Amino acid sequence: MNPQQNLSPRSIGQLISEGEALLSQKGIHPGRLTAELLLAKVLHCARASLYQRIDEEVVKVSIGEFHRLLERRGTHYPLQYLTGHQEFWSLDLLVSPGVFIPRPDTEVLVESIIQHNTSSNPVIVDLGTGCGNIAIALAFEIPRCQIYAVDISSHALKVARRNAQRHRVSDRIVFLEGDFFAPLADVGLHHRIDWVVSNPPYITESQLHSLQPEVKRYEPPLSYRAPGGGLHIYQRIISQSEGFLREEGHLAVEVGAGQHQKIAALFTQTSHWKVIDIRADLGGIPRAVVARFCPLHKG
Repeated sequence: MNPQQNLSPRSIGQLISEGEALLSQKGIHPGRLTAELLLAKVLHCARASLYQRIDEEVVKVSIGEFHRLLERRGTHYPLQYLTGHQEFWSLDLLVSPGVFIPRPDTEVLVESIIQHNTSSNPVIVDLGTGCGNIAIALAFEIPRCQIYAVDISSHALKVARRNAQRHRVSDRIVFLEGDFFAPLADVGLHHRIDWVVSNPPYITESQLHSLQPEVKRYEPPLSYRAPGGGLHIYQRIISQSEGFLREEGHLAVEVGAGQHQKIAALFTQTSHWKVIDIRADLGGIPRAVVARFCPLHKG
């Protein structure tokens, strides 16, 4: 794709068809939907309105910008980074390079907390919040909750704060910069938390080759690459959660395909935990493990 090719004025319909063909040649599917989304971004309009203006002629400058976006997407650069948006829990979230892109699979974590939560005003900690998708969805669904959203990336927290402001839940979320539980000690949360939730890195070195190029080339490795066999991070979250959860508090973690039994086994290594839910995503893959903290549990 040459951004300077054929900049003569053409209609919206012609550009959509042209974009679809160019993207399909590069192995990008669905080509038509992607072309529509990119053209809508260039024209600063909703995708649905393109077909109300299908015969409208597009000026040369906009055609050039459309071609540049098509060329970038043709290298498998993530569509979400090009449009700046990703939907999660029916919420339109801002995303940008350097921030992990939320996946629909992660919605099972939100579902599990909503189902098992019994407090009207729970204290929730979201470890590795990224763009804030889990924290914001929970704040949206549990109006009286108090959430502490932690991330080691200052850039991710900046994006997360903007998303919280856009969805008017900033008053319920405190954003903290640091490595997992490190920032929580300074805000007096020992044994005060009802829920810890996390979608930690869980892709092992042996699995990296199977990742889509969009992930391998462009998303931040710190957000998905797990050291060793992938269990160390879960062991750390489980052990450190014990110093912050209330008795009968809960920990909910997302897990990779085929990992649920290993993660569930980590909880059973001590008598302090009881696994209460293993929840599958829309593809039927066990994706969330939920455990209750029972420090006085005798088995």
